[in-house]
Amino acid sequence: MKLSILATFRQGSRSRGWLTGGLILAALTLTLAGLWLKRDHDRALRRRRVIDAIANQRLDLARLELDRWLGAEPGSPEAHFLTARLAWSRNDLATVDRELNQARALGYSGPEFDRAWGLFLARGGRKREAESILKQAITTTPDGDPEAAEALARLYLGEFRLEEAAQVLDEWARIAPTDPRPLLSRAEVDLRLSARPEVVIDRYKAALDRDPGLPSARLGLAEQLRLNQRFQEATVHYERYLESRPDDPTGLLGAGQNALELGDLDQAGRLIDRALARAARDPEVLAARATVETRRGQFERAISYLDLAVAADPFDIGIRYQRMIVLTGLGRRREADDERKVMEKIKEDQAWFGRVSLELRHNPTDLGLRAQAAQWLMEHGHEQEAVEWANLVLHEQPDHPGINRIMADYYRRKGRIGLANLHETHAAPATHDQPKP
Repeated sequence: MKLSILATFRQGSRSRGWLTGGLILAALTLTLAGLWLKRDHDRALRRRRVIDAIANQRLDLARLELDRWLGAEPGSPEAHFLTARLAWSRNDLATVDRELNQARALGYSGPEFDRAWGLFLARGGRKREAESILKQAITTTPDGDPEAAEALARLYLGEFRLEEAAQVLDEWARIAPTDPRPLLSRAEVDLRLSARPEVVIDRYKAALDRDPGLPSARLGLAEQLRLNQRFQEATVHYERYLESRPDDPTGLLGAGQNALELGDLDQAGRLIDRALARAARDPEVLAARATVETRRGQFERAISYLDLAVAADPFDIGIRYQRMIVLTGLGRRREADDERKVMEKIKEDQAWFGRVSLELRHNPTDLGLRAQAAQWLMEHGHEQEAVEWANLVLHEQPDHPGINRIMADYYRRKGRIGLANLHETHAAPATHDQPKP
C-alpha cells in the first residue's frame, strides 16, 4: 500500500511537471507571439510615419524615422526600400540606386519594388528596360498611376514616339483630373502630329480650366488663336500672359504680330521693340520689326532688319520670302532673283526632311532615319533638336561613325574640346558615312 501511494505520488509529480512545463512553453509562445505582433505593429507604424512624412514633404522627419528603423533593424529590406523612396523625393539618384539594390538583395520584391525600379530606370535613361515595367505599373494599378504615366510619356516624347506618347498622355489626363501637365504636353504632340487647330485650341483651354494661372498654356492658346486668325480672342490671352510675364520676348513678339494683323502699327511697333530689346538677334523678332517698317513704307529700314534676320537664320523660308519682296520693292531685282533661288533650294531641302519626318512617325526607332534627321537639323541651324536626335542614335549605337562626326564638329564649334575629342575617336572621316543621302 505504501508503494502504491508513493507510486501515485511520483506519477502525480510527473504529471504536474509536464503541466508546469506546458504552461511555461505556452507562456513563452504567447510572449514571443506578443513580441512578434509588437514588432509587426512597430514596423507598420514606422512605415506609415515614413510614407506620410514623404507625402507631406517632411523629408527630414522621414530621414529621422528611417535612421531609427535601420538602427533597430539594419537588415530590414523594407527600410532600405523606403530609404530609396526618400532619396527619390530628393532627386538623389545615386542613393536610390544603392538602396533599391540593397532592398532587393535582402529579399524585397513585388509590384511596389518593380514600379520604383522602372521609374529609376526611366530617369537614368535605361528606356528599353523601363518601358515594360512602367506599362505594367499603369495597367495593374486599380486607380491608375500618374507618376508612372508621366515617366512613360516622357520616355516616348524623348524618343519622338508621338502616337504612343499621345495614348499615355490621354491616360495620364484621365487618372489625374486636376493636373494640367498631360493636357499641355498633349497639345504639343497634337501640333507635331498636325492635328486640326480646333483640337489644339481646345486642349490648351482644357489645361487652363485645370490651372488658369499656367503661363505656358495661356501663351500656347494665344499663339494658336493668332495663327488661326482669331485675333480679338488672341489679344485677350496675350494681355493676360504679359501681366505675369511682362518681359518675355516670345509673348511680346506674339502680341506684336497679333497687333499687326489687327492693323495697329503703333502698338505692334511698341511691343516688337520691347521684344527686340530683350532678344536682339532673334530672327523672328527681327523679321517682325521689318514688317512694321514695310507697312510704314520704310523699305531701306526693313531690309536692314531682314539682313540681320537672314544672318541669324539662313534657312527660314518665310524670312527669305519677305526679303525677296522688299528687295523687289526697292528695285533690286537681281538680289531678289538670287533670294528666290535660295528659297527654291530651301524648299527642296524641307521637302526631303518632310519625307524623313513622315517615315519617322511610322518607324520612330529606326536608327538610319534618326541619323538622317540629326544631320539635316544640324546643317540647318536646329542644333538643340539635332543633338537630341544624335543622342538617341548614340544611346543605341555608341560607335556610329557619322553621328560621332556630327557631334565632334558640334562640340568643337562650342569650344568643348574634350567632348569633341571623345566623339572624334569614334568618328568617320568627314567625307565618309554621312547619314544624309
